[in-house]
Amino acid sequence: MLLVLEWLILLRATEEPFSILKAFLIEGASKFISLAFFFIPGQVGAAEGTYALIFKTVGLPASSGFALAVARRFRSALVAGAGLILTPLWRDTPTGDEPIRREDRL
Repeated sequence: MLLVLEWLILLRATEEPFSILKAFLIEGASKFISLAFFFIPGQVGAAEGTYALIFKTVGLPASSGFALAVARRFRSALVAGAGLILTPLWRDTPTGDEPIRREDRL
């Protein structure tokens, strides 16, 4: 449902006419297409072309599909970058062999 909401937000940014049904169709179709291209690492290029085709099929401009696929890829890169930056701040969690100290529970 969050991915459909993301599509609604991105489609609203393009000022294209859309309905929630189109957002569901785009997300649902992209899942089936991603299964077909599982062998392409990161689905680079395949995802953008797929979204362009899906957008054209539901009556939206293919260029919007390509642009929104790039926006989603950019969002993924931002989240991955934030994770890499914050990795040194993570503390080790105690394993089952170590007693949990009172300070760790806080």
